[in-house]
Amino acid sequence: VFESDSRGTLLSDMYALDDTHQIQLYNITRKTSLTPEIYQLLIMTLQRMGLSWESSVLRAARSEPVLMQTKVRIRGTKYSTAGNAYGDSQVVFGDYPSGEWFAGRISTIFAWPQVSPNSEKPEEDFKVFLLLRVMKPLTEQDASDDCYRNYTDGGRLFSQEYQENPVLICAEDIATHFA
Repeated sequence: VFESDSRGTLLSDMYALDDTHQIQLYNITRKTSLTPEIYQLLIMTLQRMGLSWESSVLRAARSEPVLMQTKVRIRGTKYSTAGNAYGDSQVVFGDYPSGEWFAGRISTIFAWPQVSPNSEKPEEDFKVFLLLRVMKPLTEQDASDDCYRNYTDGGRLFSQEYQENPVLICAEDIATHFA
């Protein structure tokens, strides 16, 4: 019934502590090119990740193909694009403990090779990125009626509308699903 999805269970927490098979990809052979807009977001994201990603920035600038995914499994939990499984595409991301977190919907998932294709490292060495449509926060007036904000760990409501510009994040930046 649940397709062996361990969401919300003790098993999910155990997966989070297990370093093996942190991210499971479903497409590991068919490569596709991204749109120029997504390549620009990828370049900016890789630059923010530091000097160790400099060779990846150059490869992104040359528009190297990526492994597109309709779903991935991260720490035992399935995340999908909105077109594949809408409920699995709704995620919370950012720094939850500090309150700097957001809600969004996954529109694109892709795996970027961390090393050059000519490298001697194994082909399975990928970094997974997700393109998200970010939900708009509530207005100050509407936020005053948000009962979830009364609780320390209660969360908060967002508008049903999305911000204009998409955001590209690493898979590790996902905190959880949301309802």
